[in-house]
Amino acid sequence: MIGLKKIWAFRKGKWALGIISFFLVIALFADFIANEKPIYCKYNGEIYFPVLHEYGEGLGLLGNYEFLNNKSWQELQLEEAIFPIIKFSSGNIDQNSSAYSRPSSSFENGFQTKKHWLGSDSIGRDVAAGIVQGTRKTLSIAFFAMLISCLIGFVFGVLSGFFGDRSVRMNLWAFIGLMFFIILIWFQWSYNHWSFGLALIATFVLISAVFFLSPRLGGRQFYLPLDLIIMRMIEVFKSVPALFILLALLAIISKPNIFTLIVIIGILRWSTIARVLRAELLRLKENKFITSAKAIGSTDKQIIVNHLLPNALPSLLTVIAFGFAGTILLEASISFLGIGLSAEEVTWGSILSEARNNFSAWWLAVFPGAAIFLMVVACNYLGDTLNEINLRSN
Repeated sequence: MIGLKKIWAFRKGKWALGIISFFLVIALFADFIANEKPIYCKYNGEIYFPVLHEYGEGLGLLGNYEFLNNKSWQELQLEEAIFPIIKFSSGNIDQNSSAYSRPSSSFENGFQTKKHWLGSDSIGRDVAAGIVQGTRKTLSIAFFAMLISCLIGFVFGVLSGFFGDRSVRMNLWAFIGLMFFIILIWFQWSYNHWSFGLALIATFVLISAVFFLSPRLGGRQFYLPLDLIIMRMIEVFKSVPALFILLALLAIISKPNIFTLIVIIGILRWSTIARVLRAELLRLKENKFITSAKAIGSTDKQIIVNHLLPNALPSLLTVIAFGFAGTILLEASISFLGIGLSAEEVTWGSILSEARNNFSAWWLAVFPGAAIFLMVVACNYLGDTLNEINLRSN
């Protein structure tokens, strides 16, 4: 198993871990870094923790905040207060500053002086707050999209590389019924605008049920060419640019959101993982320790879980690191085009798209572009380091 110490031993690995850790800290503590609410304050002799109240709201543990009466925190004369470094949230439209405020612009707001450290956009939203909050959204989308890609890629890679074309037998009529119901489910989804996730779940449940029941049905059986089918699917996914497929799917969905964007990106990124896992399993299953495991009566599940996947994991981690970088670029491209997320959602790509409206507002392109560049470079450095470790270990 590849540890952090092995990665840290390489120069690129140090840069990768440092940059990724930096952005992870920003994502985890985004509300404490950029927020119009104070972290701690004292008002009329009472102590409050407004940022924490966002997490503990409804639990009755962090005090009563009804005294605000629709007033903002900037309009209150607080006895004591500790504000975040950036005194804005990503969606906070500043009425006191002009549009396209330059970096380090200062102004009076209520009883305090506030500053746009990295400037503001066309409607007065703070760029620094957008980058901080966008870090959380971008990394969340990339993480969960890659998680879905890994799940799909692992399943298809195992089916293709381990079982192949001559291992799985199916009942002919069960297979025909499966295809009919899958087509019916997807037709109903496109016609009635079901949730994209529900259609996927229903399809997965049907496929699993048929695979489980088919050998017990008897009747006319045939070998299901899993390897052939999956490799043709991979070729189809590889032949069409992922961005085009993503745009087409988002155009079908009436109200896309973060969940649908994660699911669609996850579906588009599985093919490389499945292909690499297939190649690794084809190589590993010919080794003597697999033959020995079969000889002592190990089941297919035990061989896959205990022997094949652990040995194939180092190569997969390299692919996942590069895939994470590609996912960030894909999400930034979609946000740059203004598709997939609502206008209220601020991400690195959405801030970058604001630069198209005013080329003189260079900060709208430089700062979010630098964040995307650093994160992608860090993921690529991590992938290079993992690949180097694999080569040396072999």
